[in-house]
Amino acid sequence: PITGTTPPMFITAAADDQIAPATFAQEVAAACEVAGAKSRLWIIPEGGHRAFTLGTKAKGAGWGAQFLHWMKTEKLDQPTTPP
Repeated sequence: PITGTTPPMFITAAADDQIAPATFAQEVAAACEVAGAKSRLWIIPEGGHRAFTLGTKAKGAGWGAQFLHWMKTEKLDQPTTPP
C-alpha cells in the first residue's frame, strides 16, 4: 500500500503503451496524492512500452533529465540525516 511514508516516486508512462497502460501510472500517482506521498507523473503521448529506452531519439529517452529536474525542484537531491 502507498502511505505518507512511501518514498518519493517518479512515474512515467506512454499513453499508447499496450503492455503497461498509462491508466495504471495515473492510479499510482493518484494513490500517492491521496496518501500524501511525493510523486511526479510524466506521461508522453506515444512511444509504447519502449518509450523510455535510453540512447534513443524518443521523447521518453529524456526521462533522466526530467527526473533530475524533479529531484532538484523537490529538494530530493539533498543529503538527509537518519532519524
